[in-house]
Amino acid sequence: FHTILASDSATTINNTPADMQDPCMMRLSIFNPVEHLEHGFPLREWKPGYTRSLVDFNEQQPLDETLFQIPKDYQQYSVEDYRQGKTGFSH
Repeated sequence: FHTILASDSATTINNTPADMQDPCMMRLSIFNPVEHLEHGFPLREWKPGYTRSLVDFNEQQPLDETLFQIPKDYQQYSVEDYRQGKTGFSH
């Protein structure tokens, strides 16, 4: 998910105001978006104005296999498709 968002961020970086294009933002948003997962799944994550924690986990929790199936009517659009109005969604 973070890698997909990084691809979008790379495509739209020219829309980001120049004063917000600092090296830290670009590293986290484009060049290494999964760095926080390199040593395993985080138990706690925080940054200014944001925090989350893993509070409950069960390795034996049964999962419905349909969670990993893409629906037959799933449609995929690129950022450029959206900008050009090809998606049917309004801006």
